[in-house]
Amino acid sequence: MNKLPRVMMLMMSSWLAVDVARAEDGNQLYRDCAAPLTKPESALCLGYVAGVIDALVAVQERQLSPRLICLPEGIRVGIVKDVIQRHLEEHPEERKYEAASTIHAKLYELWPCAKSAKPSD
Repeated sequence: MNKLPRVMMLMMSSWLAVDVARAEDGNQLYRDCAAPLTKPESALCLGYVAGVIDALVAVQERQLSPRLICLPEGIRVGIVKDVIQRHLEEHPEERKYEAASTIHAKLYELWPCAKSAKPSD
């Protein structure tokens, strides 16, 4: 049996475990997202964005939070990543905020479920 795929998976998982908290703010997320697709940072960005989306969906599905963000049916995480990257590029002043909250705010701006579901200030 070929052990190469298992070894590669083990190496990849240990590498990702070390860098789990890298995108702590918008600056780091922007650097990762702006990296060429051949660089590991690009995968970190995509994974981070996917994780934020997964957490958001899980919280909303379990009704632990009001349903505020309704992503379009069939939207791909790569599209969301591109939207976030473009937002951080066009608004560098937003990079000082925590990465997950930046993603959440942009998703809410673009795809709110209903105007009446806005959180109160």
